[in-house]
Amino acid sequence: MKWLNDFFKKKADPKAEPRERKGHSLESFVDVQERVYGRALAGVAFSEQQIPRLPESDILEVRDFALNGWMLGETHGLPHWQRVERNGILLSTVDGRIREEINIKVVRFFAYLHDKCRIDNWKDIEHGVRAADMLLTIKDTILKGFTDEEFSLLERACRFHTTARRTGNPTIDVCFDADRLDLGRVGIVPNPKLMATEQGAYYAAKIH
Repeated sequence: MKWLNDFFKKKADPKAEPRERKGHSLESFVDVQERVYGRALAGVAFSEQQIPRLPESDILEVRDFALNGWMLGETHGLPHWQRVERNGILLSTVDGRIREEINIKVVRFFAYLHDKCRIDNWKDIEHGVRAADMLLTIKDTILKGFTDEEFSLLERACRFHTTARRTGNPTIDVCFDADRLDLGRVGIVPNPKLMATEQGAYYAAKIH
């Protein structure tokens, strides 16, 4: 998996503990956009793309589920999940609308579930597999509104997001790149050549 290792050429000191704020900040989606994207993608995202504001109520239940019992702080916690959601919406948008080939529900739920089963904040390479397996336990509750196809997309996105470069499925590949575009928080610069989508490569190049 040389492509995966290339993401780690520039990284934070593994001995340094990430800074955490006590408790979980339940900021609104709009608050997160305004707070976070004054940074890496700010000038690009807001000047070039009108991002649709999707109902926050659609993800409240899955967000609360992801937060329940979460002990690893913010590095792979709520602020990261909210940025992944926002990145996913950005990557899925053309002319202010969600692209027809993207299942935005899957993208948004991926944002809150892909790291749910992490056991540490570093190279827990199996966390995606555990997250995918965990989905079966919430198929009839949190995911009760998912069709079999949507469940399969979410399961594959979670399972392979740390081990596969791309799949060729637009929804899954958007999930991959939504996560990768937030690598800057741990000192890793996304490589445009290793992104799964053209849109992801474009924005990765803009934050270099």
